Amino acid sequence: MQLIGDDKKPVIDYAKITPEIFRTSVSQLKADYAELQRIAKLKGTERRTQAAKFEAEIQRLKKSPKAGDIERLLSAAVLPGLTRLLERDETGEMRRALFAMAIAVQKDGPESFDKLPQPSGGKVEYKKIDGGFELRGKLLESDRVEVLRIGPPEKK
Repeated sequence: MQLIGDDKKPVIDYAKITPEIFRTSVSQLKADYAELQRIAKLKGTERRTQAAKFEAEIQRLKKSPKAGDIERLLSAAVLPGLTRLLERDETGEMRRALFAMAIAVQKDGPESFDKLPQPSGGKVEYKKIDGGFELRGKLLESDRVEVLRIGPPEKK
């Protein structure tokens, strides 16, 4: 069995993968997961930039591997899509922030909203509605908007 590159020429012959190459590949996978952890701890634009570079390299490995990439093939096969993973993490952070802000507004009144800190990954807007209020959180690095409505259901 062989891995074929973009130019349709064989790049890696899997029959030539030795136990030593496999051990090296497992070590590289551990290093790549450590890099994922480092990137996940970053914030904002720096996180997105580093994630995009890392994911581009993994995608390159999947689409057009070179002969020297044999040690990273395990990483290319098993690592998750980082961009989607980070987007879900940011969405969860925004939802938690909206919930905390809603509790503060409910407890201290609508005038307290302007004093609340904005979440690091986005901007939240307050809107009074009949019988309650609505918080809209816009993620800075995305077109997504998370909405938390406190009060009666929206009339259709």
